[in-house]
Amino acid sequence: MIANPNVFHSIKPFLIEKNIDDSQLNPCSKGVFQQIKNTTNCDFAQVLAKLGAGKNYNTTMISAVPPNQRPGQTIRNSAYNYTVYISTNYSDKTKLFIATTELHELVHAYFMSLFDDYNNGNPSNPNAYNDFAILFQMYVNKTYPGSGAVAHHQQMATDYVNAIASALKEFQPGLDQQIYDDLAWGSLQEAPIFDTLFPVGSSNRQRIINRYTSESIGSPYGQGTPNEQTPVGQPCN
Repeated sequence: MIANPNVFHSIKPFLIEKNIDDSQLNPCSKGVFQQIKNTTNCDFAQVLAKLGAGKNYNTTMISAVPPNQRPGQTIRNSAYNYTVYISTNYSDKTKLFIATTELHELVHAYFMSLFDDYNNGNPSNPNAYNDFAILFQMYVNKTYPGSGAVAHHQQMATDYVNAIASALKEFQPGLDQQIYDDLAWGSLQEAPIFDTLFPVGSSNRQRIINRYTSESIGSPYGQGTPNEQTPVGQPCN
């Protein structure tokens, strides 16, 4: 950085690359990650900084069909070791959809690291869940031992929708804010709060679902309806 001040502006990307392994991502997904890892959104930058700092945390991102057949899935292999799957099933998905999936899944990995800090740290961190009441309650209840998808999605809906939308805005600026917000919420359709905020039959719900789906297939979705959405993200090819 000292020798090349016009080339190297921050050490953060190098630290993130050290412990978030993206070598198994295909070129398009890897290129997307190279962009989103430099987000200036403070909440999401904290996620990346934690996963990319120190020798404890090891996150591997791979392009493969996840076990759950969803656009993405994050699996805790062992303490402090996580695998993030970015699905290859959606062959025509846009880069904006890939960015949404990567951001969503990295929050899952971050939540799993909180579980490990609280439960497996040496020393353990009794304050790991201080800012995440839903995750802590699920941990205490033993219903979702720190990594349950329902608890994760509920906490994400509470604390990270705006952060994901903000990071998406940095990734592809110039779009209507509603698009960023809808994609962030679209990745959380399985969260109970999604049904509460966007009940079946509401126009907001269908718009969000159509936006998310159109970016996942790279084609218009909901044609002929008031909530028809056309993808605005760039294709990989």
